[in-house]
Amino acid sequence: MQPASEQAVIVAAAVVMFVGFLVPSPSGAFSAFGLAALLAVVTEIFGTRIPLRFAMVLLLCSIGLAANKYPDLGASRNSSLRRI
Repeated sequence: MQPASEQAVIVAAAVVMFVGFLVPSPSGAFSAFGLAALLAVVTEIFGTRIPLRFAMVLLLCSIGLAANKYPDLGASRNSSLRRI
């Protein structure tokens, strides 16, 4: 992977993670954190040494944030099903 591509994927993961903070919906935030984790994994697989460390930090943060949103996701789904 080219160094510019690695940086672009890492920046994209960071931006998607930031968007996950801004989304009020638990399912939207969970999806954004999952996408950030996926982008970080791509950099982990194909990256070089220095971006690999940033990708690892982003991966751990996005997994932790997604795990934090998971209970809200279930509660949101249950309330949506009750409205139907």
